[in-house]
Amino acid sequence: MTLRLNDQAPDFDAVLVGGESINLKTELENGPICLVFLRYIGCPVCRQRLSEIEGELGQYRTQNLGLIVVLESPMDRVEDYYFKKGLNIRTLPDAGRKLYDLYDVSKGGIASMLNPGVLKSAAKATLQGHVHGALGGSEMQLPAAFIVGKDGKLAYVNYGKHGADTPSTDTLLANAPSQESQQTSTPASV
Repeated sequence: MTLRLNDQAPDFDAVLVGGESINLKTELENGPICLVFLRYIGCPVCRQRLSEIEGELGQYRTQNLGLIVVLESPMDRVEDYYFKKGLNIRTLPDAGRKLYDLYDVSKGGIASMLNPGVLKSAAKATLQGHVHGALGGSEMQLPAAFIVGKDGKLAYVNYGKHGADTPSTDTLLANAPSQESQQTSTPASV
């Protein structure tokens, strides 16, 4: 079932790159959380987006918006890439697709992957040195982004229409709940 604005965000337990165990409900005690679902670590468009996000981490911290990137890749592949590139983004490898399914982040078809936006983004990413790596997920996977308020409700929902349809950091920050609007209650587990 596709999630909508103000729906209760599904709670989850997971392990991030580097071995940190997290629980969404516990994470929300520190403030709202942005979940960015990309495809897999070998995708050049995803590699470029990760590079952009790495350079923008300070903006998330300034606005007190926690950030977790979800990738449809095995832990070892994500760790290899992260350590090689020196990335600091809190990332959740989800090769088993538990979070993709929990948040109803689906796969697209051929038409969505042949979208001019995907082709343009892939060419740009490749020209900037983000070459295609090993296949570690579905070429058809669509991206998504969610912002979960401290109250556990979805303050922002974006399901990508094609493989490169990810919101910018500016868009995510503009849709984050303000400090004043956040309630102190914690979400119920789903």
